[in-house]
Amino acid sequence: MLTVLNLAIGITFIYLLFSFVVSALNEFWLTYLDKRADFLKQGLEQLLQDPEKVRQVLEHGLVDALSRSTNGTPSYIGVEPFTAAVLDVIKSADPNTVRKISDFQTSIAALPNSKLKQSLTAILDSAENDLASFKKGIGDWYERSMDRVTGWYKRYAQKWLLGLALGLAVLCNVDTIHIIRVLSSNPQLLADTVNQAVNTVKAATSHAGPAPVRHRRSNLLPILLKTQRRPLVDW
Repeated sequence: MLTVLNLAIGITFIYLLFSFVVSALNEFWLTYLDKRADFLKQGLEQLLQDPEKVRQVLEHGLVDALSRSTNGTPSYIGVEPFTAAVLDVIKSADPNTVRKISDFQTSIAALPNSKLKQSLTAILDSAENDLASFKKGIGDWYERSMDRVTGWYKRYAQKWLLGLALGLAVLCNVDTIHIIRVLSSNPQLLADTVNQAVNTVKAATSHAGPAPVRHRRSNLLPILLKTQRRPLVDW
């Protein structure tokens, strides 16, 4: 019974390592494609419904400073920079005067009829002539939109993760039956694998950092690659 339990722990740990590798590669690939920035821009386009206003928000100093390149698209925009940028798009700030709620009411009323004007008017109406409430309303409006964008990105990332996992499983010839045979035929390898799994869990629960890996030739890669065809020996 103990051997069966150790086998279950060993197999689970091996596939957990495999999932970590796949997740890291997936995140690296999506970062390389700059997909977070792409989805953020799509979210802003749906939120503001005005390409020119989207451009103005992205080129605002507080927002542009978040991107890796000048006039680029950042992968993340906080509520405060977005709110400040939208307020400046509605009514440009003047260092010599303090903007009042009436200034924004006038500027919004002057906007052409559009979904953006409709949204800002609704937020302004809910603010009940209070500038702080108006700013908070814009921030809440943005956060609701970003929740939807996060859902888009997660679904896109999950598709890539599934495809990458299947591709690596085929490429590495990951075979559960082979893993069971190797672990069953090599008690030392099984013990090392279980010990490493236990140490990893202990390190994670104690926040002490990753547990030290004590490799023999029990490197798990040969198991996953299905290249180990003879008994493993110690270095």
